[in-house]
Amino acid sequence: MTEITLNYPAILAAAAASMILGFIYYTPNVLGNTWMKLAGLSKDEMEKGKKSMGQTVVLALVGALVMAYVFAHVIDFSGARDASSGAQGGFWMWLGFVATTSAGRFLWEKKRPWSLWVLDNGYHLLNLIIMGMILGTWR
Repeated sequence: MTEITLNYPAILAAAAASMILGFIYYTPNVLGNTWMKLAGLSKDEMEKGKKSMGQTVVLALVGALVMAYVFAHVIDFSGARDASSGAQGGFWMWLGFVATTSAGRFLWEKKRPWSLWVLDNGYHLLNLIIMGMILGTWR
């Protein structure tokens, strides 16, 4: 069996970077207002959502930690040892798993515009590239 070497501070850093990117990417002054419009959400709905914001942030952080942990395994198995190879890993993870599965939802549901898919997948692509760079470099 192959021995796996994980760097837990790198996993925590990758998860933190994911959260920071999300806060910046989806802030109203960056792409948040566009996202709200494309997702069909009103400002009133967003205000109501603030009541459960703490729980949402905690669950998003748990998701980011799981993603970083699993991605660290992929980075280790692939032998990525620098930012470039980590970023490439992030791109291929996005293309093979995120872009394809999220496109399936848009193909079948036909309720949301493809521009929302592009906006959300821009975040996921950046997220996985940044995570890959951190995990590939900080071994």
